[in-house]
Amino acid sequence: MYGLIDGDIIAFRSAISAQENWDDEIVVDSRKACRNADKLISEWMHGARVKKPILCLSPKNGGNFRKVINPEYKANRKGVDKPVVYNKVIEHLEQNYHVSRIEGLEADDVMGIYGSMPRLKGSVVITIDKDLLTIPCKLFNPYKMKRPQLLRQFSADHAWMVQTLMGDKTDGYSGAKGIGPKKAEAALADCSTVAEMWTAVIELYRQKKQSIDEALLNTRMARILRHDDYDHENHRIKLWSPTGHDWLDLEGDPDGTPL
Repeated sequence: MYGLIDGDIIAFRSAISAQENWDDEIVVDSRKACRNADKLISEWMHGARVKKPILCLSPKNGGNFRKVINPEYKANRKGVDKPVVYNKVIEHLEQNYHVSRIEGLEADDVMGIYGSMPRLKGSVVITIDKDLLTIPCKLFNPYKMKRPQLLRQFSADHAWMVQTLMGDKTDGYSGAKGIGPKKAEAALADCSTVAEMWTAVIELYRQKKQSIDEALLNTRMARILRHDDYDHENHRIKLWSPTGHDWLDLEGDPDGTPL
């Protein structure tokens, strides 16, 4: 089946490795960057034991539904430039590989949607991003795993709720105040369902004098989308809720080649 590769990381790492600073001037080699991308893809595919690569990319215009529900999402990254030849590598990927984008969703969500899709069972999500531990899928981290690992539903849900409690400062959303990985794990230790985990989450937020609305927002921020969170026909997503789902229409149209 497919190797669902994090194309954003491929492009960034390949581009940054092909630039050097000489006397305060950045010198780049775009051909080297593209060769680096091809090499990385080949190595990651070999480690994942798959033969058909799909490069999952974020939208070109930077659109992202998380910025709609939380304007602080990644606000701390504004003004941070991508490597000089980043876009050149993206063009190379578009011209030489099967690329998949969904307007309004990050590459993580594209991998999450397709990686958890029943009809694509056997495909492997290939990334170094820990956020994909929240997806029930076959996952391969080329720098931490010797072979793909199958993440079960409970394991993925548990990782998602741990992230809800911890927050992610690099992405601009906070969790329950003062909660790190050990306290988050302890709070969820006796839970066996998402409903029980949600109860534990809101209890901890209450203890920290934080609202249920804040807990719900962070739960939605931490959730990488799965196949049943996205309505392909109407181009909208389901924002998670303990009582159901709230629909959010996405702007623009999906692009890339659908799987």
